[in-house]
Amino acid sequence: MGSETSHEVDISAISLQWYETSLQQPCLLPDVGVDESLLMYSTTDSAADLQAFSNNLGSAGNASGLGALTMVIMELIVSVTNITNQTNNGSYGMFRSDFGKEEAPSVHGTAAYEYARNDEQSLEEELKRFEKELSCHLTILRNFLLFDGQMSSCAFKIWVNGAYLHVHVLIREARLKTHTGKTKTQFVQFISALIDLHLQDLDLLLGKYKTYKSGLTEVNGFDRCSEAGATVTCVKVGCTIVNNENKDVYCGVNHQSPTDPCDRSDLKEAFINRIFSLYSPVSSLKSHFINMKNNLRALIFQQPHPSQTET
Repeated sequence: MGSETSHEVDISAISLQWYETSLQQPCLLPDVGVDESLLMYSTTDSAADLQAFSNNLGSAGNASGLGALTMVIMELIVSVTNITNQTNNGSYGMFRSDFGKEEAPSVHGTAAYEYARNDEQSLEEELKRFEKELSCHLTILRNFLLFDGQMSSCAFKIWVNGAYLHVHVLIREARLKTHTGKTKTQFVQFISALIDLHLQDLDLLLGKYKTYKSGLTEVNGFDRCSEAGATVTCVKVGCTIVNNENKDVYCGVNHQSPTDPCDRSDLKEAFINRIFSLYSPVSSLKSHFINMKNNLRALIFQQPHPSQTET
């Protein structure tokens, strides 16, 4: 017990130091956050952004309403399409092909066409069709990640942003007062329940993703060696933290602290927990969905022009 007490390992302090060092090398950290353009239209004053769009759409009679909403949907779809096209993993090729390469251009073209016709009902029908297909693709991708051993940072990021887009599309539908017989209050209840389902899936996926990241994170001791004639003397300097997710590109950082027990599994686990609790792109994922749920009524009922009122 002598060695244990002579150097008590402070797992909490060391794991925090490792986390702070890892911030120097972004490739060590999960790139799974919600895209900024999606977040931009999630605030309770996002009507101001719709107004900015309408100012660039000319003097068409319905530009501030139908046209602005159309442009927002198109921009959001482009954002998720760009994320989707970053991956070449064939395991979720159907999602990537149908959504990333074929589905989005189709929606772009149809939405722009319906806007040009000033045809609100046709646009609503197009959004509804897209929402159903997106929901189906999200389910397929979720199952790939959870049950088929196909977890990756890029795939998880696609699901996160796709789920967030899914909620956005439903909110835009509600704003356009779709011809489904539902009131906007009923839409609030419906979308709130759907967000709860996405949050349940997100919990499962985050647990799976944390296990995945832990398995690909390697921590080893590194030495500094010096030569004196025929004698080589090496002294431990600290730990090297490596992310092995991308086999083609080395991603690592040296943390200088000679007393750190680099090979302790509980220390690596604490380090991973630090990332998932402190690194905003991953630690804030659930709060983004929760905030949108809490603000649903304001998001649906807000108007591009202050002079417009809910009917």
